[in-house]
Amino acid sequence: MRKVHPLSFSPIFRVAWVLLVLGITHVSSYRVTVLHTTDVHGWINAHTHKPAMNADFGDLYDLTTHMKAAATPSSPVFLFDTGDLVQGTGLSDATPIPGQFIFEVAKRIPYDALTCGNHELYDAPVIQNCADNFVPYWNGSYLSANIRLTTTGPLGSRYLVRPLGGELGGNMVVFGFLYNDNTTASNVVVDSVESTVQTAWFLEALNVTDIRLVVVLGHLAWNAPEVAILKKAIRDQLPVTPLVFLTGHSHIERSVKPTNMTADPTVILESGCYFNEVGLLQFNLSVAPTGVPVMSNLATRFVSANRTQFQTLSGASPQDYPTAEGAAIRATILAKAAELHLSEVVGCSDRLYDSQASFSSNSSAYRLMVDTIMPALIAIANQNQGDAFPALANGQPFFIVNSASIRANIYPGAIVNDDLLAVDPFNNSMAMIPHVTGSDLLGVTKIIRKRVSESEKDYSWAQGPLTTELLAQIQSREAAEAAANGLEAAGGQAFYYSSLHIQNDSSTLYNIACTDYDTKKILGMLRQVRPDNTYATKPLPHYSRTILRDYVQTQFLCAQPIPSPVPTPVPSGPPGRPDLLVPIVLSSISLAAVVTVVIVVLVWRRRQRHQRYAKIVHAPPETSGQATDQLLYPPQDAGTVEYHPHQSQPYQSGAV
Repeated sequence: MRKVHPLSFSPIFRVAWVLLVLGITHVSSYRVTVLHTTDVHGWINAHTHKPAMNADFGDLYDLTTHMKAAATPSSPVFLFDTGDLVQGTGLSDATPIPGQFIFEVAKRIPYDALTCGNHELYDAPVIQNCADNFVPYWNGSYLSANIRLTTTGPLGSRYLVRPLGGELGGNMVVFGFLYNDNTTASNVVVDSVESTVQTAWFLEALNVTDIRLVVVLGHLAWNAPEVAILKKAIRDQLPVTPLVFLTGHSHIERSVKPTNMTADPTVILESGCYFNEVGLLQFNLSVAPTGVPVMSNLATRFVSANRTQFQTLSGASPQDYPTAEGAAIRATILAKAAELHLSEVVGCSDRLYDSQASFSSNSSAYRLMVDTIMPALIAIANQNQGDAFPALANGQPFFIVNSASIRANIYPGAIVNDDLLAVDPFNNSMAMIPHVTGSDLLGVTKIIRKRVSESEKDYSWAQGPLTTELLAQIQSREAAEAAANGLEAAGGQAFYYSSLHIQNDSSTLYNIACTDYDTKKILGMLRQVRPDNTYATKPLPHYSRTILRDYVQTQFLCAQPIPSPVPTPVPSGPPGRPDLLVPIVLSSISLAAVVTVVIVVLVWRRRQRHQRYAKIVHAPPETSGQATDQLLYPPQDAGTVEYHPHQSQPYQSGAV
């Protein structure tokens, strides 16, 4: 009889053997937490017009500091940013070099790595300031794999290798990429993602020993074709290594999770814009007996930039949450805002002009721009600078703006300097394409109308949760639609244009007014309509933000002088500090005084009421009822009801 080893009959032995063969027994595991900011665009001082979004960069410091303090070698916390820190508010764009103050504040935030956005690259002084004063501070953690200065080489480090602690060991490799951008200033070059992933250094980075995790900080949209290119290049070398894309640029929030965590552990997270929120990504990392890293227990969340929500996420108590450095950062921000006069009133609006409203709505900020403000530009320019449109005598003005030119709403009430800088942080020079025929202009508007906005895309065919596999299908379909609709000429950009009837003939001429930034795309559309045209641009003596300011100052008049709001002083330290004792004592005294006055008034009124009631009780019977009605139940004064149709009128959301 054949002898059989006793362990072969053990159920425990059998299960262990199967798990070992399948390679899914983990020898170590730990929990990774990732915090993500992107497209901050200067919004480091909370949102004045959105009280719920009251967290500033002082709060970001507090949140990150508490979470990192609670981390362990087996539960690390990382904070990453994916570009476009600048261009969007007065704190960014009212300084001598745009963005210089934002960079200084960002240095005080404990980021683990950052990458560059396109808005850091439009102005040569901004690029040079970034290269000289911001990039070196991060000591290799500012990543720009495909961005080169024309004189000195890479803007930042190409990649970063970060050892992982705990029992897991191994390394995390972090890259920083920008989408294929050819609109930068002349002192910088953006290499294509396609060419960059074929370089020797990129392959070298993917062959670092014991890679447990790859993170791509990408200033590119979650569904951009560059994401697919990068993923393929990484997967060719690391087929099943956990891969995280932290993306930006498209200003939306999106979380894309893998269908099969074992076969393709790829995650994509894009965390909105304007510091409206912080992205939160958490997952376990393990190593199988075969040495393959494994991702599991994945969770994503978007945390609104609200001080209470940050405090809750931090794990600190309300008393312990504020830190001295967080308060100092906040004080620095408020001081700079005061220095730049960002709260000075320029004009007043009687309604909301929404940058996301339907163009057909009276509340559309874009409709206000192309149908009201830009036409008024002609009169203002002629009045201030003479004949600014010398060719307009031979053509009808027609206005076009791109769908990213208005960056914030115009809110009801006082409009301050910071509001105008938020609406138009670019201050682009204006230009004109004169003598465009009606038939050619109609062709351009047809191309523009084919550009479907992100909010109107029909994803009904894409059933189930958004996964990496489904993303590949969406990218393929969108590329086919763009090619079919001739959107390449528009550079994938949506536009708004004048609500004006266009004559479909070659004898009626129009003068297209737009920003100089948009002329290249509009000329491209005109060439697509009629390749043999000879249209060219002419500069105009105006700038986009100047137009907006002139119009607000002359047309959005305040009913009465409104003093510039004074920012509320913020305590310099957390609760419990000695420097807060005096304000607390004074507040307590003031409160006691108010309570005392209220009690005295209530006692006096009660005594008066008692005296009146006594008169009623002793009044003659025939007048008792009348006296009761007058003294005990006086008629209520309804007051004057004011109706403000512009403020109460509902508006539609969603871009055209």
